[in-house]
This record gives sequence, C-alpha cells and structure tokens, in this order.
Amino acid sequence: MSKKGVKQTEEHKRKRAEALRGKLFSDERKRKISESTKGKHSGCNHYMWKGEKFKDNDGYIQIYNTSGKSRIPEHRLVMEKYLGRSLNKNELVHHINEIRDDNRIENLILLSIKEHNNIHFKYKKWSEKRRLQYNNETKFKMSGEKNPFFGKHHSEETKNKIRESLKKSRLLLTEIKNEKRKEKS
Repeated sequence: MSKKGVKQTEEHKRKRAEALRGKLFSDERKRKISESTKGKHSGCNHYMWKGEKFKDNDGYIQIYNTSGKSRIPEHRLVMEKYLGRSLNKNELVHHINEIRDDNRIENLILLSIKEHNNIHFKYKKWSEKRRLQYNNETKFKMSGEKNPFFGKHHSEETKNKIRESLKKSRLLLTEIKNEKRKEKS
C-alpha cells in the first residue's frame, strides 16, 4: 500500500498489478470490496457526472432527481410547480413556440393527449378510418376507472389554475388553426 498523497511510480503500479494478476479473492474479500465502494460511484459521485441538468438527444432539458438515478423533464417540473400538484400520465406539457429547451411558464401549456395530438398531427393526411380508430382507442383507454381523474377531487384553487391553463391552451389552439388557415388561403 502507498501512503496517502504519495504518487506511485509506473513501475510500482505495474509490479502491484502483476502480483494480483490471476489471484482469486475469497467471497469475504469480494463482499468487503463491494461494501466499501457502494454508493461511491453512482449518481453525483460517478466520475462522468456533469451536473443535475442536461439536454437529451431529443433537445429536452432533463433534471436528475435527488438520488441521481432517474431523470425528469424540466418542462414537467415547471408545470407541476406552477399548478402546485403532480401531473398525471395523460397530461402533456406543450412548448408553444416548439423550442424544446424553452421552459418558461409563459411558453408552456397543459394539454390532454388528444389536444396535443391535434396540434401536431391534425395536418398530416390520416385517412378518416385511421382517425376514427385512433379516437376510439384513446376513448377506451380513458373511460371510467382507467381515467386518472376518476373519483378524484381537487381544491378550488387547483381547479381555477387548471381552467386558466386550459383557456390559454384553447386560445392558442384557435390562433394556430387561424394561422394555418391564412397560410392555406
């Protein structure tokens, strides 16, 4: 073993590696090594850690949770903080200007899956049969107890925030539709 703070020579490192090569460690030795390194090389302690925020391959800002083991899209966290509650699986946060790393609350609106798909896919040429099939699939998934809102009650404050967000999203949707109509004509 070398003293703490003393650099080892390359020759010394090579000799130590040769001495350990081919040796089998007992199960007890392996367990001790494992316990001594647990948690030291994960999350923010990992040598590749670059901070809690990063941009993923799709252009969204991701934030690691406190344990550093899973990540959450920043735009969802911003909307959750604004509403004062966690978002459900069927709620999507849409970037109004379609810039994925612009997570200002003024640029975000809360939409249902159907509303979000209307924004992005309405002008694609789906056949009428495919549209009906898609609408029926989403209705089936969200009906009754499968709907995350089924049997739940929100405070008046939360209801008002949701109403405000929905009003904004509907206004923006009509503006987008009007712009598309003007472009066509």
